[in-house]
Amino acid sequence: MIRTSGVPRLTPLTIRRPRLERWLDAYSRYPVRLIVAPPGSGKTSLVLKYCAESDRNVSYHAMPQDADAQYVRRTFGKLVNGSPAHCCEIVIDEIDNASPQAREELAAMVESAPENVTLIYVARSRECIDMRRLVARGIAALCDAHRLAFDAEEAARLAEACGVRATDLELRRLIEDTDGWALAASSAIRTAAAEGQTIDRAYQAWRAQSQTLLREFVAAEVQHVSEPLQASFWSLFAGTSRVDVAHLRELEVQGLFVIDDGRDALRLYRPLQPFGVRAAQNDARAAMTPPLMVRMFRSFEARIEGRDIPWVRRRDQQIVKYLLLKPNGTATRAEIASVFWSDTDRHLATQSVRTACSTIRKAFASIVGPANVDLYFRTAPDIQIDLKNVVCDVRRFVAHVNDGDADFEREEFEDAAMHYRAAEKLYAGSLLEFDAPEPWIAAQAGTLSDRLMQVLERLGGFAVEHEEVTAATQYMRRAQALAPEHPAFARLAARLERIRDPKKAARPALQSVS
Repeated sequence: MIRTSGVPRLTPLTIRRPRLERWLDAYSRYPVRLIVAPPGSGKTSLVLKYCAESDRNVSYHAMPQDADAQYVRRTFGKLVNGSPAHCCEIVIDEIDNASPQAREELAAMVESAPENVTLIYVARSRECIDMRRLVARGIAALCDAHRLAFDAEEAARLAEACGVRATDLELRRLIEDTDGWALAASSAIRTAAAEGQTIDRAYQAWRAQSQTLLREFVAAEVQHVSEPLQASFWSLFAGTSRVDVAHLRELEVQGLFVIDDGRDALRLYRPLQPFGVRAAQNDARAAMTPPLMVRMFRSFEARIEGRDIPWVRRRDQQIVKYLLLKPNGTATRAEIASVFWSDTDRHLATQSVRTACSTIRKAFASIVGPANVDLYFRTAPDIQIDLKNVVCDVRRFVAHVNDGDADFEREEFEDAAMHYRAAEKLYAGSLLEFDAPEPWIAAQAGTLSDRLMQVLERLGGFAVEHEEVTAATQYMRRAQALAPEHPAFARLAARLERIRDPKKAARPALQSVS
């Protein structure tokens, strides 16, 4: 059974995959088993299902971002050097997040671990540690993207669990259309269940409806590699140029949604390739445009394909920030003039807006070219940031909180917790914390802070209900650091105090945390 707290929760419809569990069992005596495949391939679901059924002592850990060597020694030292009388399996997920020094520690752990300890390393990239050497020496077994891909039998099992009736031909076609990529195959089947559609129709509907989310999902992964590789990926994604085979190979090694059909026949996963005939050329270009990646929590950053937008003036940045915080990314020229030039003569304010629009367009054009500026920024009839081509941390935060609130109201608490955890992770600091105070920033910052406090209260409440005192304390401490006078902090502190010491239930809520 799994002993580590904080294990990710799975949807109730996650199926077991006996074929892959047999593989894990077959190589259980190897010092390390490697599970390496692109994001969305079902790696974490597989190991969690396997661990839940294991008769060994199992410890699951997901590596935090930029974990260092000291973290590895502190976290896994006791587990590796524990009692020799007990068999132990240590599953370490997301090892791509570790620093180079931490990865060296993980590689050394393979050599130094006693015989009663076996390791399972889960990663996106084959280069995060020297996997080729470990496999060549016969001390590691590798489960790669091809082995991890769904087959028709597994798709049939998931369809049955979801109450979807599908023929063998439909399921085999789905596996071919999706390359067995778990994210796409499972989403199509669940869409079929929700919409009462055939598998074929559900897959096409899911692709059409999920273009923005898929682009955001992919963009978040691609930003971790070098700028030349990012440029190659987005060229491949857009289908605008021939990509060098060496770059394709590197993308495939990094686990960035490229599949090898053999003999250097490398290509993008089919669910990410263009499909259908667009009504207008602009729609096609927009659907495959490299997104504007924006960070607004704490400090401001705006990049396209890893390149910073070269703003001419601070005012240009402010206008873009203002538009990004608007519900539809749009404001009239009069609104922009009233917000940023309220004390200026009307004629001069109008001219200032016109000049700002021109310099903003030039900033975008320096990155994407004049012909593509309208894919991101338009000035007629109103001033607009095209949100279809933007991935913004604030907007993702709000979307996760909204989805979590909806799930919470439906009493689907596991799904709510998933969205709340994603939102909490995105909130890296106050909105535009390092910007000069502005009324429109302060109002938005207060709203976002209040929403985070609600998220922390509910996550802490879930932890309290499961008697996960450490997790609940962490949420409470973050709430205290953010807004110690907020009622949400007092309520969460009181709930935690009751499970720590039931005799204090009637006493006033804690006012501080040591």
